[in-house]
Amino acid sequence: MKKTLDYDHRINANEIDIKVVNGTIWLQGTVNAFWKKDIIEKHALRIPGVEDVIDNLTVKLSRGYSDDDIKDEIINAFKRNAVISEDQINVIVDKGKVTLSGTVTDYVIKSTAKDLAIYTPGITKVIDNIIVRHT
Repeated sequence: MKKTLDYDHRINANEIDIKVVNGTIWLQGTVNAFWKKDIIEKHALRIPGVEDVIDNLTVKLSRGYSDDDIKDEIINAFKRNAVISEDQINVIVDKGKVTLSGTVTDYVIKSTAKDLAIYTPGITKVIDNIIVRHT
């Protein structure tokens, strides 16, 4: 796992403690952006033989962001994206924790909305409550 992170120039692998026990990877440490936490977990899940990932990584932001600014950034990202209609998804931000909800017709829309939120500066967590209802 450490070698995998070493090859990803976006991640400082030295800041992450990794423990592997019986197919479970335990992650400890601090990252400065939520998207880094997300990428580290995705790397861990791609390793052959891994059955579970216990993600205890903490997001410590280098500066403060207001909830209103975070929400505006996410909504603006939705507006710029051809896949998402901004009125499909509700965005709530509380102390950097983003909750996405609403109903969409395609998994691609759900996934795109979550990815756009994950890469928004200032967030500490994303809760995806978006429902996919095929028509």
